[in-house]
Amino acid sequence: MPLIGAPSASPHLHSVSWSTLGGSASSTRNRYPPSTGLKPFVQSRAAEGKRELAELRLLWWRESTVAVHGPYLSGYYAFTAKTGMKFIILAFRFQNNWIRAQRTPYLNRGEIAANAGFIYSVWEPISGARTEEYSPRWSTDEEVQNLIGNSGAYEELLPGESVEGCVVFEIPEDVIPLEASLVYVPALIQFGAQP
Repeated sequence: MPLIGAPSASPHLHSVSWSTLGGSASSTRNRYPPSTGLKPFVQSRAAEGKRELAELRLLWWRESTVAVHGPYLSGYYAFTAKTGMKFIILAFRFQNNWIRAQRTPYLNRGEIAANAGFIYSVWEPISGARTEEYSPRWSTDEEVQNLIGNSGAYEELLPGESVEGCVVFEIPEDVIPLEASLVYVPALIQFGAQP
């Protein structure tokens, strides 16, 4: 199981792309998936034009025994998974394609299903940097860069700007992630076996 480094070479991300105004959906199996619309992020502005006003692009996913969370006032913190557990880190990029500034949503609610038949919620340290059961410590610059740590939420994006973020799940180390659903993302994210 990789700690830090390249995206996982074992099961890879399977994603669905769609048009915000009801175009056809296409299923694509890529290590770096195609763009996806972010429906609730753009619904209120759909009458303004027939193009995607915002974009959520899934970048990569990886397994890790360490997850980065923050920023806190004192910086980013690294958390170690509990014994017998691992983190699944799903990285994404929000892109503002509209002519006005937009604020990104917070993808802090969702679930991941694993091959053992169980479902796990999005992980966040309940007490922040004081969540002792995860042995928090200041993270290194390399950890922040490789594991992101930022949710990408509540960012004010000017036209053409983008921000990267991630969602973290904690699952048992002997199970395989199958699919995830996130608030504000109308498509199911599937983790398929490598072809």
